[in-house]
Amino acid sequence: MNRIMEERRAKLTIILGTNGTGKTTLLRRILVASNQKCLVVTPHPNEWTDLETVELDKPEDFMFTGLRRHIMKRNYSIPRLKFFKKGILVFDDCKTFIKPLDEDIEQMMIDRRQNEVDYFYVAHGFTRVPPVFYPYYSEIILFKTNDSVAARKQYLLDYDTIIATQKRINGHAQKNPHYMELIKGNQ
Repeated sequence: MNRIMEERRAKLTIILGTNGTGKTTLLRRILVASNQKCLVVTPHPNEWTDLETVELDKPEDFMFTGLRRHIMKRNYSIPRLKFFKKGILVFDDCKTFIKPLDEDIEQMMIDRRQNEVDYFYVAHGFTRVPPVFYPYYSEIILFKTNDSVAARKQYLLDYDTIIATQKRINGHAQKNPHYMELIKGNQ
């Protein structure tokens, strides 16, 4: 009998929602439950402060276990993040730091399976996610957001489903601000 090897599927999950909806709480649960090394990349030094900070300036900085954070630095972080392997990489509210480096980010998305990296991109709404991520997403975890999906229509194959889901979530969020739904994506 032939053994069929299951190919590892590296995922890109986009988590969207306004402040106070539960994005970070859910993400922390996912990261802890994963039992993988996880690096949270944030431009905010006052967030994820319970995690040890790594600078990514030497090879040993990539050899950790558990959860760490890296404070995003313009023209510094993305070229180094290409060396992150076998774990979870989280971009938390990093839109302005990514735009000039879309080609590098896209190559990271293309190489994610070979590098055994799952990605999470966390933002307040659809327009806060750089377009370079949309062709590669596996799923969107959507909380309440008032941001316009229409601004990203050209990047979303399932635009009509997303519009309907956003409307439904925003309705449920009037009673439960932590209500969310999972939308399966392109990958």
